[in-house]
Formats: sequence, C-alpha cells, structure tokens
Amino acid sequence: MGDRDCRGKNRGDDGGLSYRVLVTPIGEVAVVWGRDGEEVRLRRVVLPGQGGASPTAGSLVPAAGADDGGLEDLMEGIEAFLRGIPVSFPFPEEGLGGWSSFSLRVLKAVWSIPRGRVASYGGVARAAGRDGAARAVGRVMAANPFPIVIPCHRVVRGDGNLGGFGGGRAMKEYLLRLEGVRISHGRITNSCLWNGAGVLSAERDRR
Repeated sequence: MGDRDCRGKNRGDDGGLSYRVLVTPIGEVAVVWGRDGEEVRLRRVVLPGQGGASPTAGSLVPAAGADDGGLEDLMEGIEAFLRGIPVSFPFPEEGLGGWSSFSLRVLKAVWSIPRGRVASYGGVARAAGRDGAARAVGRVMAANPFPIVIPCHRVVRGDGNLGGFGGGRAMKEYLLRLEGVRISHGRITNSCLWNGAGVLSAERDRR
C-alpha cells in the first residue's frame, strides 16, 4: 500500500485543485481537494472503475494538479479503512455546497450507517423524510462524490440484494465483506440491516 507519484500541472480557477492517488487493496483511489484560504476542502474521492477501466484524478478531474500535502489524516484513514481497520470519517459538509436539502439528508443518513450494517434504499428515503423515494436515493448514491467517506456501499435493496455501486458490484461486495457483512449469492444473509436514524428493519422494508 502507498501513494503513486501523479503530479499534474493544471490548476482550477478557484485557486486550484490538488490530488493524490493511493495504492490500495481495491486498486488506485484518487483523493481530490482544494483550498479556500487556509482551509483544505475535500472535493472528490474517485474509486477504481469510476469513469473508465483505470481512472486517475488527472483524467477525471482535469483541473487537478500537484499534491500540495493537504488532507493527510483523511488519506491515511482511507488507506486504513481499505485494509480492514475501523475508521470514522467526519461528514464532509463543506464539500457539498449546492446539493438539495433532500440530497444532504440522504447523504447524512448514509454517513450514519455503522460499519458492519447496511440500510435499504427505501429505509434511507424514510430517514431523509421522503417515504417511497427509493429511486431518488439511488440517484443520490450514484452521484455521491465521496465514496468510502460517505459509505454508499452500505445501501442495498430491500430484499437483501446488493444493488448497484459506482465502483462495481464486486467492489461493493468486497467492501461489505471487509466490514463483516455476510453475503451469499449476492444477498445479505445475516441480521445486519440497521434500525438507526429512522432506517427500518429488513422485515418492514420487505413488506
């Protein structure tokens, strides 16, 4: 595990973005950030398989340039997480300007799902105050700019089927198994659907 040297030259109009590519057990993960004065703000986490067979921040975020040493704790946390070490990430609200109030409620509900647990799309919709909006939750998950930090891999279908994932179904299964979720034939097999923050149990989700 470690970092790959991937320095770029392009800079964004807002003072520039920086990135680093982390070499992890799931492949190369790119972390992109920007600076607002003295503050460093996370802008994107790019998983292998998002936007191409072997993406890098340079191809997916053309404005990203040289690594300026920002977000060291976050990157260490992502590397540890992908080695199977429990890590709690702060909610990256400063990087979610412009998102709708519903989308923010969805992302916060998903961020709250504990390690080793999953929630259904319908359960997350209810937690976000919009019962019956499972498809809308799926669209928010597909647009999640911060996978791992906001663990969208922990959202599954109400029948226990894994559902989709930006990094691919195999990666979603790998991440869930890494966290101790038991899966058989593409479905959750143990009682790991979370009841917290209004996310309902498997029995109610399946009705």
